Amino acid sequence: MGNTLSPRYAEFAAEFKRLEAAIAAEEAKPTLDRDAAVLRELNLELLKLKIGSAEVTQAHGTPHASDQRLAGLAQRQQLVA
Repeated sequence: MGNTLSPRYAEFAAEFKRLEAAIAAEEAKPTLDRDAAVLRELNLELLKLKIGSAEVTQAHGTPHASDQRLAGLAQRQQLVA
């Protein structure tokens, strides 16, 4: 899902929480009252969101990874100097 605390993933985190709450609410219903089609659709939406989140993370790298690489490079340069 990526770093849900990162601002660029805030919309993903909000949607994850909404879908997970909807799934939990549907699963909490007694078995006879559950709508299997609704539950399948919610789980499918959640899966699509996870795939989308992974694709965004893969395309942009992990949040702050470039900052970590720069910090590591600066530290190595200080050791050499």
